Amino acid sequence: MAVSKYYRIDEANQEIGNIEIHSQVFEVIAHNATAEIDGVSKMFESISQSIADTFNSKKHRNGVEVEFDENGLVVDVYVSIKVGYAINEVAEKIQKNIHQMIYHMTAVKTSEIYVHVVSIDFE
Repeated sequence: MAVSKYYRIDEANQEIGNIEIHSQVFEVIAHNATAEIDGVSKMFESISQSIADTFNSKKHRNGVEVEFDENGLVVDVYVSIKVGYAINEVAEKIQKNIHQMIYHMTAVKTSEIYVHVVSIDFE
């Protein structure tokens, strides 16, 4: 049974109601922010899932996992980097872009963004 996770935005004026954002919204924003970075070849669900999918010939999923902890939003991104790009530069761009897009679209600050480089794409 899947559990829906929502993130409540605490505003000073709650006279007319609350604002809740589903965790999938953050996943979509992070996915799109990652996909627009030069050097990203593809995205994976997770390391273990990417290995299983390689042997099962299945397509990989969205490549983003989102959790909320006491410090805020934690994002894990699983990517393949194109050959010829500096891994650390691409990873830093991914982190900055995810942080900016999530904050500008939802006013939620990310506490940590982990970029997991699963493979290098030589094609």
